[in-house]
Amino acid sequence: ENYLPQSGDWAIGFNADGLFEYVGNAFNNSGNNAPSVDYQNAGTFVGKRFTSDKTAQRVIANLAFGSDTEEIAGVETTNSGFDLTAGLGKEWRRGSTRLQGFYGADALLTVSSSTTESTLTDSDGEFISSVENKSGLGLGLGVQGFLGAEYFIFPKFAIGAQYTYR
Repeated sequence: ENYLPQSGDWAIGFNADGLFEYVGNAFNNSGNNAPSVDYQNAGTFVGKRFTSDKTAQRVIANLAFGSDTEEIAGVETTNSGFDLTAGLGKEWRRGSTRLQGFYGADALLTVSSSTTESTLTDSDGEFISSVENKSGLGLGLGVQGFLGAEYFIFPKFAIGAQYTYR
């Protein structure tokens, strides 16, 4: 059975740091750290369509939301925001065994926004004032290069690592 991708195949990849951490911590309570590989952002998905046995077109997507609240000396501060990264790229592969090296480049578009709201209360918890600061909409364009390796443990199923430079 053919283990390696062929022209016309589709693939999906994602950052598995959270999965490693979940499985690793399931066997103890010492708070062990999961293995990690930089610089693929958490929550990033990469879709690939192989145009030949050695090349692929890539689509990158990352959507992140965050919010936290902190209270210090009667001032409650809430920070929230979102980031969206989308991109298109090209991948080239080397190797003819189950271990495949790959490299390439992606063009990226990023959109981000954040809000900070601070609310002041007196010692009884009564509202005094509130200030909201919105960052507006941030836009960015970029290019990233990547280099990685995949090992096909089952037909068409691999585990790999990717290093990215932006």
